[in-house]
Amino acid sequence: MEKDHTLIDEIKSRLPVEQLIGEYVALKAAGGKYFKGLCPFHTEKTPSFTVTPDKGIFYCFGCQKKGSIFDFIMEIEHLSFAESLVFLGKKAGLDPSLYEKKHKPEDSRRLQVFDLLERITMSFHYLLLNAPEAEHARVYLEGRGINSESIKNFKLGWAPADRRWLYRFLRQKQFSDELLPLTGLFLPKYPEVSFFYNRILFPITNSNGQVLAFGGRIMEGGTGPKYINSQETDVFKKREQLYGISQALPVIRAAGDCLLVEGYVDVIAMHQAGLCNSVAPLGTAFTPVQAQFLRRWVENCVIIFDSDNAGRQAAVRAVQVCEEEGLKCSVVDISGGKDPADILLSEGPEALHNLVKYSINGFTYLLEDAIRKSNQSSKGAEIQTPEGKEKIVKTLMPYMNGLKSAVKREECLKILSERIDIDYKALTRDLAAFSTPNQPDRFRKKTEKEKKIGGELYVLIAVTMNFEYFTNVRNSLDIDDLKDNTARELYISLEECFRQDNGSIENIVDKIETEWLKTVILEKASSDEFKINPEQMIKDGIISVKRQSLKRRQAQLLMKLKEAEKTTELQLVEDLQSELKILDDEYRNMRIIW
Repeated sequence: MEKDHTLIDEIKSRLPVEQLIGEYVALKAAGGKYFKGLCPFHTEKTPSFTVTPDKGIFYCFGCQKKGSIFDFIMEIEHLSFAESLVFLGKKAGLDPSLYEKKHKPEDSRRLQVFDLLERITMSFHYLLLNAPEAEHARVYLEGRGINSESIKNFKLGWAPADRRWLYRFLRQKQFSDELLPLTGLFLPKYPEVSFFYNRILFPITNSNGQVLAFGGRIMEGGTGPKYINSQETDVFKKREQLYGISQALPVIRAAGDCLLVEGYVDVIAMHQAGLCNSVAPLGTAFTPVQAQFLRRWVENCVIIFDSDNAGRQAAVRAVQVCEEEGLKCSVVDISGGKDPADILLSEGPEALHNLVKYSINGFTYLLEDAIRKSNQSSKGAEIQTPEGKEKIVKTLMPYMNGLKSAVKREECLKILSERIDIDYKALTRDLAAFSTPNQPDRFRKKTEKEKKIGGELYVLIAVTMNFEYFTNVRNSLDIDDLKDNTARELYISLEECFRQDNGSIENIVDKIETEWLKTVILEKASSDEFKINPEQMIKDGIISVKRQSLKRRQAQLLMKLKEAEKTTELQLVEDLQSELKILDDEYRNMRIIW
């Protein structure tokens, strides 16, 4: 499109560059003539991003991104020039007639999607507040402690049980059949059928408050996963967004830190308690892109995930992501199976404030989690054995090896040395061996070409190629049955896709972070390897994995029994013998739920 320089100059005069960019980047005055901050376009720890008000420009010495407020908005919001003109025109408070028709047809379509999503949000919100059929949804929210102010602030909604209601409603409002699929709210094969029905809806917005998608919580009598998100579209990429960000960002900017919780209701509970710097990833996985976004504003992040296995696994990964992206983090270890919403309801806001005060640093959480896994059902005996200590050390080596700060690495080694009673010098030698390219085989990290597909990963790849069997697999196989970290990563990805009701190869691969695993899955998807009798292949594989898991548990118990027999603790000996008998019976009578 031909640029209207008069309009561009008017917008620039109304929106000072430091003010606009300051909404995205924490800027600090430097030298009187310019501002500095962490670049939002690449990862860095030392600010190299500058804004010069008298010239109306920004420049990054790290990645060489540069330009005016239009260039900045086009880059950070992924907009065309025409869309940036509309975006900034609205922000500048100009008469819409000056900019609304100055865009290409494809730009117009994108803006129409944003407008339609906002209208849908308000329609669902109205139904939740007023429809008699939504009474059960209102009762549920009240039972979870969500008040009317939060319902309005987060624009919560309700989707009717009639799966064609939304289509009929929007067509009556003259929205076209070409526009509706672009919202991600209708099934691709059945364009009149809504993705959400009989669900409470949580609008997902970007940092500017534009609705991009929805999360849906199933109501009684509904079918499908408990929580699902909209399908990904041109305007919605799950890995890039954080729930509650538009409400939390002003507080995050002011506070300089943030609270990362697990789900939609948790975010709302935290805000109700006055902890308004709380956000959540969309699903359990906290991504590097989300961490990079938060890194623009904060140095510290407190992770408050559920205490179940999935929540702990997600917290471990979130700690690793924070370290990789330069975010300091600590973790609140919630006990008793509660989440923030439960705590707010049963104990009140003060309990949540106290919870945040007693977070532990990220490495301590990783260490205690490694001990817990090594020690499960052992009453602490595993930490006393050489094998148990070696297992804990190996679990933590990749994290410590990845630390960029030598001071932080040394401090972690000291903590580990004291906690499991291992000589500090021995730990430093092991870490050096782990880090050295020509290290001994038992420590050397395998290259991608050297990696082999073990039995655990193989059966999960078979499930990936035949996703319809995952319902049975998740009933028979728990993530703690898996020893292979790559298999565990794939299991978590499959679980997320199951909850979204979207088991396409593309969706599964999209949730995997390990590049080698992505490549393997795409290669296998191009072959016929898993097409012949997949059900029996998967059943046999699960039985094999379960037996290997039982063998590991038996070996651990036998070792503890030998140690216990050297003592006078007869009750402990009897308990361990009983546990062994149960495992022996389970092994002999191995069955899977199908």
